Amino acid sequence: MIILKKVNIVTDFEGELSYKLEKNLRFVFGNKIIIDHCYLNSMCDNHIIDGDVILFMIEDRIGRVINNIKNKDNIIVVTRTIIEEKALKILEIPINSKVLVVNDYYETTLQITSLLYKLKFKDLQFISYKEGEDYRGIDYAITAGIKERVPSYIPNIIDIGVRCLDTSTFLLIINKLGINDKEVQYRLLKYINKIVNVDQGIKNQYKELYKKNERLKSILENSNDGIILINNNGEILLCNDKCKEMIDKELNENSNIKNIFNCDFLKLFNIKDIDNEIIEINKKFLMASVKTSILYNDVWEKIIILKDITYIKKLEQSISQKLKSKGLTAKYTFDKILYFSKEMDKCIEMAKRFATTDKTVLITGESGTGKELIAQSIHNSSKRKNQPFIAINCAALPESLLESELFGYEKGSFTGARKDGKAGIFEQSNNGTIFLDEIGDMPYSLQSRLLRVIQEMQVMRIGSDKVIDIDIRIIAATNKNLIKEVDRGNFREDLYYRLNVLPIKVPALRNRKEDIIPIFEKYLNGEKISKDSIKKALINHTWKGNVRELKKLLAYER
Repeated sequence: MIILKKVNIVTDFEGELSYKLEKNLRFVFGNKIIIDHCYLNSMCDNHIIDGDVILFMIEDRIGRVINNIKNKDNIIVVTRTIIEEKALKILEIPINSKVLVVNDYYETTLQITSLLYKLKFKDLQFISYKEGEDYRGIDYAITAGIKERVPSYIPNIIDIGVRCLDTSTFLLIINKLGINDKEVQYRLLKYINKIVNVDQGIKNQYKELYKKNERLKSILENSNDGIILINNNGEILLCNDKCKEMIDKELNENSNIKNIFNCDFLKLFNIKDIDNEIIEINKKFLMASVKTSILYNDVWEKIIILKDITYIKKLEQSISQKLKSKGLTAKYTFDKILYFSKEMDKCIEMAKRFATTDKTVLITGESGTGKELIAQSIHNSSKRKNQPFIAINCAALPESLLESELFGYEKGSFTGARKDGKAGIFEQSNNGTIFLDEIGDMPYSLQSRLLRVIQEMQVMRIGSDKVIDIDIRIIAATNKNLIKEVDRGNFREDLYYRLNVLPIKVPALRNRKEDIIPIFEKYLNGEKISKDSIKKALINHTWKGNVRELKKLLAYER
């Protein structure tokens, strides 16, 4: 059974104020809380105020009932504001006017006066009303639902209505009650859009926080992995639907991982972080990884990532199929690369010289400049041209799949693996060329294994203790500045120098303007551009996406 939290609203007497505040609370919390009213003018001496949150309008009212309050830590003195619709009427008052502010008590009158100054209404001069004083000569008055107190000689009265709870007060209440509910967050966002906020920063921050939370939830719920976030007591703080589907259990914030995982996994889990451990839950094999995030002192949280072995197997088969459909041969040669510029001529001439050797080549350049065309052309001009050419994008695959694709695995190395194991790309490209595209995005943990392959020309499959000799030529490419990545700690320095033996930099399209029109006309099936204005526009364009952007432009035009 869910126990609802209680909110006490303490006012001087029963009336519009108490009803208005209850309406504010109900708009945001709905039926998720119990609301109890306490009226100071009719409360018994032995009445106990025992709410999880106790709301007071004025601080000096607390002392009158301090002995009746069960838990004084639950007290909140509210901040109130006005509805945006009501505030618009104040904007109609002429600038620099004197405005009389009238409310039921002098203390609340001072509160409204202070609020109006904080809201910065057009340099108006607000004067707090005192009973018995003469305010003739003032043409405007603002009151909070008490028109009858405004002196009759003041011709213009603006009634802003009973003030409502401000955003900061709601955030305090939510924090006290410990309510972390999507519906409540959404209702609060709607509420704060209707009010004039004393602290506009809070309003904007809450909106941004709400949007960030929604983005995070969207990412979590669209993930193919099961994700659980827990605290150091094993209590679940967050869990996506994919995880619930995988373990076939209904989980909520009150659940504990002790009810999910077996003892062996929990023992391992408490000792260290885990990387791709095979576990069984409800007769289903899953791959589990655990990462720890220390918040402060001895307080930490852990994130558990679960992968469905069946899904990994299907994904692996799909990737392998796509690699096969892409073919193991290079189709581009130097004579198929169209260029007239000196910059590209230097690049091609250097690539042709490098094709005669077996040393490692590092091709750099912006995205879309044609780095793979250069790589394929080098292979087709080398002594290995009749051997396999395999390209793999190091940024396109998850770390676990990239590792198995590159190095292969032995039979039985993990659940879902092929019965006879699998040769990795290094083995498949033996005697040929392997093209490592986007090498700058290779996970740091795999870089040391790649370095060993380059140094030793040997590869070891996952789950094996035997090395396999290989004879390959490596060509790598990246659009990143690897020196900067080394300085940032994202790329191994020793691997950089192993790759950067024969460097080639492919110039950006904007730096070889002589090539723009010929390439454009080539993709027009040889059709010539007759208008000089079009040629000028093409040549002067920055082409941040290089040749790839140019091709997309043609596709759009057609």
